[in-house]
Amino acid sequence: MKDLFVKVFKKALESVYPENLFKENIKIEGDLLNLKDLKIDLKKFESIKVISVGKAAYPMTEALFNILGNRIESGISINLKNVENPLNNIKIVYGSHPYPDEKSLESGKEVVDFVEKNISDKDLVFFLISGGASALMTLPVEGISLHEMRETTKIVMNAGANIKELNTIRKHLSALKGGKLAKKIYPATLITIAISDVQDDDPEDIGSGPTVPDPSTFEDCLSILKKYEIEDKIPENVLHYLRRGAKGEIEETEKPNSEVFKNSKVIVLGNTYYALKKAEKVFKEKGFKTFILTSNDSGEAKEVAKLYSAIIKEIANSSNPFHPPVVLLTGGELTVNVRGKGKGGRNTELILAMLVELQKLNVKFVLLSGGTDGIDGPTDAAGAVIDNSIYRTIEEKKLIPQFYLNDNDSYSFFKKTDSLIITGPTNTNVRDIRFFHIGGNR
Repeated sequence: MKDLFVKVFKKALESVYPENLFKENIKIEGDLLNLKDLKIDLKKFESIKVISVGKAAYPMTEALFNILGNRIESGISINLKNVENPLNNIKIVYGSHPYPDEKSLESGKEVVDFVEKNISDKDLVFFLISGGASALMTLPVEGISLHEMRETTKIVMNAGANIKELNTIRKHLSALKGGKLAKKIYPATLITIAISDVQDDDPEDIGSGPTVPDPSTFEDCLSILKKYEIEDKIPENVLHYLRRGAKGEIEETEKPNSEVFKNSKVIVLGNTYYALKKAEKVFKEKGFKTFILTSNDSGEAKEVAKLYSAIIKEIANSSNPFHPPVVLLTGGELTVNVRGKGKGGRNTELILAMLVELQKLNVKFVLLSGGTDGIDGPTDAAGAVIDNSIYRTIEEKKLIPQFYLNDNDSYSFFKKTDSLIITGPTNTNVRDIRFFHIGGNR
């Protein structure tokens, strides 16, 4: 049954591929472009430009080009993986993920250069954004180095901060994020099309919101550092900069009442729930009873593992609230508080922690958790899938799951038990999706 679950996972991925999302949601009739509920008269504009960034950057660009064709005059696309046979009028640049590097810095500079040299007041600009954009396109504020921004990002991430908290810090250290790119594009008309990889599908958190308002403040940044007790760990120059900002000595990010958003619209095409609904449909076609618990989970992976395990135990032991067999579908994005020296990501950490919690369960089960971008943390795996047979493998190989969990070494554990899901980069990202099957007795 593990193989079936991986197949369903891949079907869910296909549903949020850019070409499929764009075909379903964007139609053109003459000079009228229908983008979900938004209607755009293309005759009103002198030209159309495209800027794309994220793990789905070029596939989104190509999908839009398949609809608009030669109406698109030019563009720039910032990507993680190599783009083969790019469109002639689209400049391809690259960045790094999950931490920005010199390529990311160069990408940020290239975008600014493109905007300054190519976009006029009467243009229509499509900004296509997907998960990973925060790291792929980086341009620190004046006075902060790339190294300092990178170190700060790493420290905040490893402290267990959620994506909103992490992006609050990123936005205030960036010359592009937090609406600052929109300011550079204004007064051209700006349409942001997003594939969401964030909590509540809030556009301000997708790629740290380069083209949308940012209600967070420098004061919020300092509160986050205090919350995780990392004020003394981040670079001194960064801390000094944030404190100056909190005193009003540095200009804030672009707020909701800013005029730069007067000609701006935001459309979210794909998200976690969209992928889960596709997976649910496939499971039902296979004869499974299903229930979507949530598409918006969050929290520390080990703690969320206890909650999901408790629900599974309740169903197995008392048929409450569902009589097994049943497949529970969930999704969202968890965090890992890294204390060990091992290798892993939030999905493999979750499944390993659940494996520990469920070792005495007397019913058959299958557990799968994977990142829709195909990358779980700093690894080449999307996640992991296990069933009851893993306990026999653990015994045969004399493995101690808790030891690997304590060392945040979930990747190594699942590599030894042949439980990793390897998809490679998928060119999309709507966070993580999970399937938990509770069956009959072992």
